[in-house]
Amino acid sequence: MHNSRKRCIVQSVSEFPLKTPLKLVFYLPKQSDDEEIPILHEAIHNYFDYRKHNAARELRQTLRKGQTSLMIGLLFLSLCISLSKLITLFSDGTFAEILTEGLLIVGWVAMWRPLEIFLYDWWPIHRSQQVFDKLSSIEIEIRTSHQRDRPGLK
Repeated sequence: MHNSRKRCIVQSVSEFPLKTPLKLVFYLPKQSDDEEIPILHEAIHNYFDYRKHNAARELRQTLRKGQTSLMIGLLFLSLCISLSKLITLFSDGTFAEILTEGLLIVGWVAMWRPLEIFLYDWWPIHRSQQVFDKLSSIEIEIRTSHQRDRPGLK
């Protein structure tokens, strides 16, 4: 199956609520080997199960990166706040105010990436994992092209 067809299947399934029952219908040429059709069911389910596990791994890695980034960000923010307090204790004036405010801003900017991961980055991966989970057990129907030509089948 070509990547564009796989993407089309994933995008199409993504457009429906996860609880909506769906079925994949494939039309094969008349000369298709009947022995390959049962393998096709298993191959499709295995492929999307593999994609589901990859998405789960990617989600774990993203959350782990978020935890590490959060720890680094919190340590850096604490350092910036501490330095800001030290400057305030030992110095007074415009330059000291600029420096303390700058340290606070830089400290909070360091928190940007961890917050981005925990607020925005994880849920598209989780959604993909759910879609792949649905596709790994979706009902599959295989029809040959002569079945498509019968009246009532469109």
